[in-house]
Amino acid sequence: MLNKRIELLAPARDLATGRVAVDCGADAIYVGGPGFGARRDAGNSVEDVAALVRYARPFGVRVYAALNTLLFDDELEEAQIVARNLIDAGVDALIVQDMAFMRMGLSGVEFHASTQTSNILPEDVAFWGRAGFRRVILERALSLDEIRAIRVGCPEDTELEVFVHGAICVGYSGRCFMSRATGSSGGIRSGNRGDCSQPCRLSYDLTDGSGRVLSKGKHLLSVRDLDLSGRLGELLDAGVKSFKIEGRLKDASYVRNVVSYYRRLLDTALTARPELRRASVGLSKPDFVPDPAKSFTRGATEYFFDGARRGVASFDTPKAMGEPVGTVGRLGSERTGNRFFTLDGKDSCELRAGDGICFFADGELQGTNINRVEGERIYPNRCEGIASGMKLYRNHDHTFVHSLEHSRMKRRIGVTARVETVPSCVKITFTDETGVCTRVVREGGFKVAHDLSKMTATALEQLSRRWGSGWAIVVSALFFGLVHLNPTQAVNAFVMGIVLGYIYVVTRSLTPVIVIHAVNNGIAYLLLEMTGTQNTDTRTLLGNDTLYWAIYGASAAVFAASIVLLWLFARRKETKTDKIPLKDETAQNEPQP
Repeated sequence: MLNKRIELLAPARDLATGRVAVDCGADAIYVGGPGFGARRDAGNSVEDVAALVRYARPFGVRVYAALNTLLFDDELEEAQIVARNLIDAGVDALIVQDMAFMRMGLSGVEFHASTQTSNILPEDVAFWGRAGFRRVILERALSLDEIRAIRVGCPEDTELEVFVHGAICVGYSGRCFMSRATGSSGGIRSGNRGDCSQPCRLSYDLTDGSGRVLSKGKHLLSVRDLDLSGRLGELLDAGVKSFKIEGRLKDASYVRNVVSYYRRLLDTALTARPELRRASVGLSKPDFVPDPAKSFTRGATEYFFDGARRGVASFDTPKAMGEPVGTVGRLGSERTGNRFFTLDGKDSCELRAGDGICFFADGELQGTNINRVEGERIYPNRCEGIASGMKLYRNHDHTFVHSLEHSRMKRRIGVTARVETVPSCVKITFTDETGVCTRVVREGGFKVAHDLSKMTATALEQLSRRWGSGWAIVVSALFFGLVHLNPTQAVNAFVMGIVLGYIYVVTRSLTPVIVIHAVNNGIAYLLLEMTGTQNTDTRTLLGNDTLYWAIYGASAAVFAASIVLLWLFARRKETKTDKIPLKDETAQNEPQP
């Protein structure tokens, strides 16, 4: 098991979400193609899958395409075309349920046996390994002991993939026919065809043999969401290769939060196991504090990880309730008619304007938004249903969601720099995590440093900077008017300098800056030619030297202040990941395949 690569596998409903997963540290992404996926509403064009592959490749991140529905005979030809197109797009594996894919002569790609193939027993997994599958995705309902037994009972080169977070089906994957049996129009909505109607999330009455109602209107088959975040080490020791997060229908904020959370936990677990290492490269440092409880969840459960047990169901509601925030204290009303409530100070959380809360009233889950908070008084959009002593839950943390949606988290590949100085030149060798090297040589005359430690620190600091050349363009634009001493150009330069600076800070790309700068300068030149002021300087136009120098000084002060403000704005917006980690020693790592 020496140097075994361990994988954090993230879902992607589309290209944008896949990029988020890569940036947050996923080692692999699974995504739907143009069709034949078990999530019909999460399909993607071949072009988008190819774009995701290109985005993932520099970090050694793998991309898997889910083609895990059962096929009808008249679909075989189309399915084969889709599979070949996805292989040409660069996917590393196809996740399949129908064995027809194994007989299509597809090459240059791995096959992973979907959890829809109902992988429960060691004999099942061993069979798939012998049949040509590189990896088998296990059933969610397995216990740790059952996973261990499977690892022992199957070939060593057959990889095991386990779900560690997300929604759980009450039935065995691939063996649940409730949607097909209970649906309308002849039962065409089938989970095995990528279109489950989720009858397990509906409410039912429970009766005994005599017809006596034991439970009425409860969600008897609705299971909580899986959360094995506290058991990753045990799964590593059991021989699991891939740790899978469910959620190909989830949005980018969910993926950003959950992937970042599991990246940190899995890295910690790997640190304690030097024989294991992560399967991709790059540093992902969140600019928020990950917390899965603040994203969609029906309540966390470890399900049957320690064997069958109580507490795995969510009988009251299949919806996301969020995190508990406390108990309602008193209710009140102002003279204006605005109603408010307070929270019992004991173990209560702070609510803020924009938060969404929910509660059970008359046996149903209801909710509202918070309009404002003044001291201990909380003013909801509506107070109907809220009562003293009632437990409240926050299913939308406005501040947290805002931090997710505005996150500037990007994945960076770590670089080691080795600086060699001799009297005639300076040589710098850069080596990234994958082992790729490049060398820069600057010739000249260099004196011996009086303080070696200080010089080393200065070199490291300068090499760690990421001060983009875009700022040179911005500064040039800001001082454009001062150079030409023309008021029209000065105002134009000031405005465009601010615009260009903001664009660069937001996009971190020089392309829009250069294009907009060039177009603006062209328009400004034409306007100056048309007005005849191209060759008229400021002093001539004003006719007063004192006024000229006053305006010049004020302009210079405003321009300087704008540069400082832009710099402060950039410092505030940039995350700490914008500083490439460097060491003062060479680290030649094994290249990624």
